[in-house]
Order: sequence, then C-alpha cells, then structure tokens
Amino acid sequence: MPTPRELIERVHTLFLAGDVDGIASLVAEDVVIENPFAPAGHPARVEGREAFRARLAARMGGGIRFDRFTDVAWHPSTDPEVVVVEFELHGRIPEHAFARRYIQVVRVRDDRVIHWRDYFDPNVGART
Repeated sequence: MPTPRELIERVHTLFLAGDVDGIASLVAEDVVIENPFAPAGHPARVEGREAFRARLAARMGGGIRFDRFTDVAWHPSTDPEVVVVEFELHGRIPEHAFARRYIQVVRVRDDRVIHWRDYFDPNVGART
C-alpha cells in the first residue's frame, strides 16, 4: 500500500508523461478536485473520476506541455491521509515557456485520491 506521498509522486510522474488514464486510475470514483483560484470560465470544482478525466484530457490535449517539477517541498500533516506538497511546475505553451508555483493538498484513502486541492495563480502561464 503506497503512502499518500508515494501516490502523489506517482501522479506527478504520470502527469509529466501525459498519461491521463494512468492519473485517473489513481483517483476514487467520487473524487473531488478543487481549484480555488480557477480563472473565469473554468470550473473551481470537478466531481467524479470521469469528469476529472475529461477535464484533464482537455487540458493536456490543448497544446500545453509539462516538462518538470522543481523546488519540491513535502510538508508533514497530522492527518495520515493528507499530504501537502509545494513545487514549481515548468512547461511550454506553444509560443512560450512558463513556470508556475503550486501548493497541493491531497487526501488519500484506500490507495486512491479522494480530495485534491490545487492552489496556483492561473495567470502566470499566460504572462510568463
């Protein structure tokens, strides 16, 4: 049984590989994904594995490429189901490279992500 950190490390590896189905296989059927700072026109909350898969496929198929995670810092939690990680994600939108800072707060139960919050400035990629 992987720890929450190991599971999220696996998610990040699959993310860089562009493996939407692999990532979706690591979330619960009733997963809740939240993006509290989602830009206008994008959902701040996605519920369910299939809705998440569709959203992720659209995002990863839209000409954006993610290259690497840097400055990764894992923060301890008093809750054994919760992992907190911050990092910088580097990628490329066809016309330019970008780097965006994230904090993720993820709850894992029974080897699946059940709740995932991404905190980031969605405008960074647009202006970098």
